[in-house]
Amino acid sequence: MSTKDCGRGSIGIIGAGIVGVSVALTLQREGWNVTIIDGLPPGSGASFGNQCMISPDLCVPMSIPGMLRKVPRWLSDPLGPLAIKPSYFPRVAPWLLEWSRAGRFDRVLARSDAMRSLHNGAFDAYRELLGVREFSKHIRTEGQVCYWEGKEPPEEQPVQDVLWERHGVVAEDLPLEDLYHYVPSLTRDVSKAIILPKNGHTTNPQRLVLKIAQLFEEAGGAIKQENVLKIIPESEGYRLVTGIANHRFSQVVVAAGAWSQRLLAPLGYRLPLETERGYHVTIEHPNVELPTVPILCLNRPAGISPLDGSIRATGSIEFAGLDAPMNEKRADVQIRRTEQMLPGLKIKDYSIWMGHRPSFPDNLPVIDRAPNHRGLFFAFGHSHSGMTSAPATGRHIAALIGGRESHINLAPFSASRF
Repeated sequence: MSTKDCGRGSIGIIGAGIVGVSVALTLQREGWNVTIIDGLPPGSGASFGNQCMISPDLCVPMSIPGMLRKVPRWLSDPLGPLAIKPSYFPRVAPWLLEWSRAGRFDRVLARSDAMRSLHNGAFDAYRELLGVREFSKHIRTEGQVCYWEGKEPPEEQPVQDVLWERHGVVAEDLPLEDLYHYVPSLTRDVSKAIILPKNGHTTNPQRLVLKIAQLFEEAGGAIKQENVLKIIPESEGYRLVTGIANHRFSQVVVAAGAWSQRLLAPLGYRLPLETERGYHVTIEHPNVELPTVPILCLNRPAGISPLDGSIRATGSIEFAGLDAPMNEKRADVQIRRTEQMLPGLKIKDYSIWMGHRPSFPDNLPVIDRAPNHRGLFFAFGHSHSGMTSAPATGRHIAALIGGRESHINLAPFSASRF
C-alpha cells in the first residue's frame, strides 16, 4: 500500500458532507494545503437527504420541557415521528436518558443561547463562502412557514415562544389566505400559521455541497474518494489509512458525521454520538402546486420542501444504529403523512431514502480541538442543523487551527463537556 506525505502545513479533512467541504474551503482560503477524504462523493450522506432548510433563527433544542412525555405516544403511533428498533433499545437508552435530562429548562436556555450564536448569520457565512452569484443560485431567503391543526397549539409552543422572544426571533402570524399563497394544495384543517421570514432553504442540498466542493477543487484542493479506516498519530502529524493508500498530514479534522465516533474510539475517545436515522420521500412530477418555501406541521411533526420541481417530505427519526438496513415502513409513514398534509396529492413517481443524522443528546455539535491529541480537530454531531451551521463551523475550526479566538463562545461545543 502506497504512502503519500502531504507535507508540512497540510490538513486532511475526513468527510465530504456540507460540514467537511465548508471547513475545507475555509481553511484553503486561509492558505492551508487541504485534502478531503471520503468513501463517497461530496454530499452523498446525510447532506443529500435533508429537508433543505437553512435556519439562522434556529434556537429551540429538540429536547425541551414536556417533550419526554410525548415519547410513549410517538412510539405507539404507527404514524408517529419516532421509532426505535427493539433490539437497539438497550444501546440507545443511555443516550435517551441524557437527552431527557437536557430538557430541563435551565439547560434548555444555555443550549438555546449556544444554538443561536452558531446559527445566527448563516446567510452571510454562505455568501462569503459561495460569492453573491452562486449564493443566489443555491439559496432562497423567503422564509419558512409553520402551522398547526386543531384548536390548541402544540404543547411545546410556550417554551418555543419564550426562546424566540429571548433571541429576538421574528415570527409573524400568517393569515390563512396568505398561507395558501405559499402552498395552495395544503390541507384546510389549519387553525393557525406563522412565518419565520429570516429563515430560508437551499434549492438542492447535494448541489450546494457539490458547488462548494467544486470551488475547493478549482482552487487547487484535492478530494480523494477513499474510505478512511484508521487514524494513526505519528511524531509529526497523522497517518490516515484507507482501503487504497496511506496519507500523512500535519493536522486532521474529523468531519465524518455519524461515523466519527468509530474512527475516534481507537484513540480513546468515547463521545455519546448517536445516529438519528432520517427518512425522506421525494415526490417527482406532483399533480399539485409546489410549496414555495418549506412548510412544517407542528402537530405531527412533518414537513415538505420544494426541490427542483419535486416535493421532499421529511419528519421521521429512527434509532437502529449505523448498520441496520432501511426500514421501508418508515418511508411509508412519510408518504401517508404527506397525503394528509396535501389531500389532493396523488403519489405515483417517488423515491425513498434513509440517512444518518449525527446527534449528541444535548443537540449541539462538537467543534473543538481533540483534548488528548495535538493537531486533531473535531467538527461533527450537527444533528438537524448541518446545512445551517456548516459555514460557521468552517470559520470556527479555521480559528482554532490558526490559533485565533472565535467570535462566539465555543465552550458549549467542547468535546470535554461529556
